[in-house]
Order: sequence, then structure tokens, then C-alpha cells
Amino acid sequence: MLDREHAFVATSAPQRRAWGKQQLAAAEEVASGLWAVAIPMPGPRMPYSLGYVFFGDDGTHIIDPGWSGETTLQAWEAFLADHGRTLRDVTTILVTHSHPDHLGAADQLRAASGARLILSDVESQVVNGAGRQLLAAADRRQRMQEWGVPHEVQEELLAPVLLDRPSPAVAADALLADGETLQLAGHTLRAIITPGHTAGHLCLEAPDLGLIFTGDHVLPQINPGLGLGSLPGSDPLIDYLTSLRAMHAFDAHEVLPGHEYRFRGLAVRSDQIVDHHLGRTRAVAALAPELGDSPVWEYAKRSPWSRGWEGMQGFLLFSALAQTSLHLDAVRSGRAEPWLQLTR
Repeated sequence: MLDREHAFVATSAPQRRAWGKQQLAAAEEVASGLWAVAIPMPGPRMPYSLGYVFFGDDGTHIIDPGWSGETTLQAWEAFLADHGRTLRDVTTILVTHSHPDHLGAADQLRAASGARLILSDVESQVVNGAGRQLLAAADRRQRMQEWGVPHEVQEELLAPVLLDRPSPAVAADALLADGETLQLAGHTLRAIITPGHTAGHLCLEAPDLGLIFTGDHVLPQINPGLGLGSLPGSDPLIDYLTSLRAMHAFDAHEVLPGHEYRFRGLAVRSDQIVDHHLGRTRAVAALAPELGDSPVWEYAKRSPWSRGWEGMQGFLLFSALAQTSLHLDAVRSGRAEPWLQLTR
């Protein structure tokens, strides 16, 4: 495989250094009229998300405006002022997916600018109710009871500070279907729906620039989570594995992700993420003969975790349980078997 595909390489040394030091990266011009802008995030785990800006005769176009709040708007105002523009010049806001570190500021930015807000047609359903993600306390309690979580741990995981930062429910002004194109700043962007992280996650290819915007679908170091915004009847694990393999078609492109730093080697990195998730599936499958119909909690605490099971708490523990549930469901239903056969 590696003889025909690009090896992984970071294409922005400054972004990589900034991420390694947990500092805010400086804005960078990726191509003529296209900039990468680091938008600060609250909390210690991720210092910033990456937004992207096209400057054109048809206006200013932003991909993934970031977390909601005055800090974000001030960051955009300062960046635009450096380029002789204001918030009122923003005409398009594109959002890759519904998480608050990508969609959060979209409505504020739209109100300040009058820009049109664009989502994928599937993600619009996630945003507006059909796929609200593990947020309501009653839903979380029921889910944890099904998972066999001990009562005292349930109370910890119901703490409001953990998960009550919902993705904002906003109405898009336009929707993109898979394969649909739009023109921005003299460039064609093509929509690629990549379900898994969320049900309607949107990647955007700029073929004339040799670029692909991957949001949180593929990140250079972080292995994105599964099903963090699903629709009824969806299959986040299998959907994610399938849409990761589809990234091979764009391996020649430079990757502009939603966090960390720009890179090349999309096929290699996508395969690494596939291997990571199938490793979790294999671990669950290996426990099945012993644990049988045991609940998710028993499988999760016996699975390998980089932080160790005893170090899991709060959001990380809840996420680990949610991920284990998806892997266990895929094993029990048999849906994971073709993927496991491919990698044996």
C-alpha cells in the first residue's frame, strides 16, 4: 500500500509546534486567498479548532467558525481587520458538523454578518432534533442503566458540567447533498458526506487547489470518536470505517483538518484510524466468549485504554462506554465480522 500512497507528513511546522505546546497557532495562508485560522477553545484538552477563510470578489467565506462566545467573535474580527475586512463582509458560513467547537459560533456570526449558513442535508437532521447526542439527563440515565453502570458512577456522569454543552440547534439557509458543488471565491468545492463521527459529517474537496477539508473526520494525531451525533437506525462504526476507506480517493490532496495541523498522507492516516477502531472491536470480540451477555460496563472495564480504566472519569468515561457500546453492538449483530476478516 505504501508504495502507491503518500506517506504521512505534516505540512505546517508552525501549527504542529503550536499544537505540541498546547498554544494557539498563528494564522497561515494555505493558498492564495485561503487562510487557516486557529480559534481558541475552552478547557485544557484542545487549545484550538481550525477555521478556514476564503477571500474572494464574491465576499468572505468561512469554514467552521468555532466555539460560541465573544472570544470567538473577537478573534474573527481581529483576523478580518488585519485583511481589511469586517464581519459584515462574511457572505458564507460552511460547517462540517454539528459539534459546538465547529458550529457553535455560526449563528452569532450569521447575525453579525447576514451570511448564509450551509450544512450537509444529513447533518441538518442531527442539528435539529433527530440526532441529539447523549445530552438529556434522562436519556443519559436510561442509557447508563442499559450499560450496567453502577449507580454511584451514574450520579457522577450525570453532573451537568460534563455533557450539557449541546450542539446549537440552528436552521441552515442552504443544504449540501453528497457530491453537490458550490462556487466560492472562484473555486469549486465538492461535498463529501462522511458519516461516523456524526451522521452527516461533511468533508469538502477543492480539486483545483488539491485540498480537502476534513473537519473531525480525519485528524493527524487524534483518533476521532464515533456516533457523537447519530440518527435513528444509523450504524456509526460501520459507517465510519466505510467513509474512512473512501478517503483513499483523495490521497494526493493536502488535508486541512478541524484541529491540530495540516498534513499529507490521507490514505495512510485514514487506515491508521480504521486500525485503531477495529482494534477496539477485536478487543470486545475477544471478551465475548467469556463475558457473553454481560452489559457494556463489564466489557469496557476489561478493554485496553491508553489512560488505563482506573484513570477514566467524567466525559472520558462516558465516551469510553458509548464507544464500547457501539463496538459490542457491531460484534453481537455480526456486522463487524467482514471488517475483522479483512484485517486478520
